Amino acid sequence: MGYITPATVATHNTHTDCWVSFLGKVFDLTKLVAENEGILTQPIVAAAGTDISHWFNARTGDVRASPLLPA
Repeated sequence: MGYITPATVATHNTHTDCWVSFLGKVFDLTKLVAENEGILTQPIVAAAGTDISHWFNARTGDVRASPLLPA
């Protein structure tokens, strides 16, 4: 597959068509959201169609801490 532009990702911005980009890659999270509806998928749906690289440590690729998850 060729390049996917930010404009293309932006068109997939609902809970039934949910794409995000992060750390230089694009992911279709539609199935994940459908199978795990609830409070923990709300931030993903809210960010659908955008770049979420700021959620990750750019050096390690690890997810940064979420205020929604218990400590």
